[in-house]
Amino acid sequence: MSSLEQNNLQAKIRKLLNDLESVNTPSDDFEYLTVGDNFRSELLSLKQEILALALERKKLEKIVKGGFGSGKTHFLSNLNWLLERDGDSKLIISRIDLSKLRSPDEFEFSIIREMKQIKGGNYVEVLRVAYENIKKEYVESHSNVTSKQVEDFFATILFLLLGKATANATNGFIDSEVLSALGAKNSVERLANLLTGHALNKLFAQTRSQARREDVEFVDRFIQIIKHPKLPIATAFEVPARTLSRERQLTDVIFKALNFSGIQTIVILVDELETLKRFSEVNLRETLVTIRDFRDSFEAVGKTPGYPSIAFICASTESFFDETLRVEDPALHDRWCWEQKEVLLEPFSPADIDNLIFKVRELFYLAGYQLHPIKSSLEMSEHEIIQLRQRMLEKYKDNRSELTTRRLVGNLIQEIKKIWIAS
Repeated sequence: MSSLEQNNLQAKIRKLLNDLESVNTPSDDFEYLTVGDNFRSELLSLKQEILALALERKKLEKIVKGGFGSGKTHFLSNLNWLLERDGDSKLIISRIDLSKLRSPDEFEFSIIREMKQIKGGNYVEVLRVAYENIKKEYVESHSNVTSKQVEDFFATILFLLLGKATANATNGFIDSEVLSALGAKNSVERLANLLTGHALNKLFAQTRSQARREDVEFVDRFIQIIKHPKLPIATAFEVPARTLSRERQLTDVIFKALNFSGIQTIVILVDELETLKRFSEVNLRETLVTIRDFRDSFEAVGKTPGYPSIAFICASTESFFDETLRVEDPALHDRWCWEQKEVLLEPFSPADIDNLIFKVRELFYLAGYQLHPIKSSLEMSEHEIIQLRQRMLEKYKDNRSELTTRRLVGNLIQEIKKIWIAS
């Protein structure tokens, strides 16, 4: 490692230590501090469940519960990292923080805005790749296809997914075979065989004429950001996307479009459910209803074509889940309780704390600090690691405050500085 790389690493680790000591959740390096057999077991088991969704079209739902600072955000961060490490290009992840949600109308939009593929990039790249995959299938089914025909084909699919065009026996708006192909297993291939030349021109004109101005704007701007990567996102797409979010249609149409493009699994990680309590009573209830309607929309996954597999993982404090949610939206509370979908984060064991002490000490080494060696039991009545662990346990016992992961790590850093950092 060069001196420059060494300096960069040390600066990165020092920032991590500062964040941890300030009782903040770090933005990365979370996997290093993962300890606890139960924590690891739950994490790896859930990761495997999610990756297995690609083999069978179905939904998966979990509630991660624990007190403030118990490691819920850490759990979701780890899960995100593991999925990025072990997933493939047919998996999409969206991680949202409800403490940043401004209104119930923004819930669906937040999910779409935070979408990313395993290889990275923002949600526009996700949409662009989806378009390119559909374009590839369409071009393979036809020769001498123009760019305009591809765009019209894609736009027609979006209009159909928006539900703005329906079969009508009297007026013959949409052929029943087209609607049947829309829900088939090989939808793009079947639609591509049906929609070419005059048939495509006619259906494109029909679906566009039946759509509202807002829907036409959504489709047009969807195609614009695909064709022009440098176009400002906010002006090109987000205004009509927010409209569909407000109407509870945005995730439906985009998830179905992603399914068309070959995406097998969409993972939605929702953190800080308890922060919704800051809303007024009306907005709190409306947001919870929005979340309930969103998760209920996945009941058809695996039963009828349309969506890819869905994993919906939501983190909440136990008090909010068992008290506020039960009162404000008993229907959502009951849905999550009936199927026993929770992951309960348990307190650290003494062995977990010992392991964490060693890991935090190693961070100080990586940050360039000089540490005094740990005094072993041969030199004193009790090992220094055990002494420190006991002090932590006694401190929280005496204060009658919860031994949270966040507080524990912050206090360990302060103690390590006092005990082992060389002056």
